[in-house]
Amino acid sequence: MMIQKNFYVDTSPEIDVINVFHEVDSVIKESKVCQGLVTLMAPLEMASFVILDSRKDADKKFKEELTDFLKESEKIRVDSPASAPVKKRGIGRLHSLETLQILSGPKISKEMLMFFMGRTLTLPLSQGAMAMDPWDHVYLLDVGTEGRRREFFVQVIGEEANKDQGRMPLRGPAVRGGKKGPPPQGPSVKV
Repeated sequence: MMIQKNFYVDTSPEIDVINVFHEVDSVIKESKVCQGLVTLMAPLEMASFVILDSRKDADKKFKEELTDFLKESEKIRVDSPASAPVKKRGIGRLHSLETLQILSGPKISKEMLMFFMGRTLTLPLSQGAMAMDPWDHVYLLDVGTEGRRREFFVQVIGEEANKDQGRMPLRGPAVRGGKKGPPPQGPSVKV
């Protein structure tokens, strides 16, 4: 079984950290897939997906720290002596100690950050839910400098639950009937 849906969110000229967990979960429920994969994809540059704890304002803290990091990084890149032309002798030989220090410093552009983070996120599905901590949520991260209507895709692929198996929740107290403690052990796998 495979299903794909697209969603839209409005972003601001600042860094946005937008909770998209419910959109993703709705596609998983609609698909009735029990075991498989869910993939999120943002087709335009300057967006990525992150998994954050949905409690304790983790999204706000993440946004603040990322904003501070990128501002400091931009300051290092623009205000540094390394932004001046670099003298070279031979291929790849730098003659400025300051340049070497700056190059090894904590500078990174938004474009480079998004390159390393990627525009997709794939998570396993187990028992009809994303296999992650019950308090974790998926967030769309947008670092673009212009507000826009941002599109993202959610694709679910996998095996549907048998009629007698049904969708078994993984999240919250219903996981083990409200009981605390380790989950019950299933049959062991022999190789």
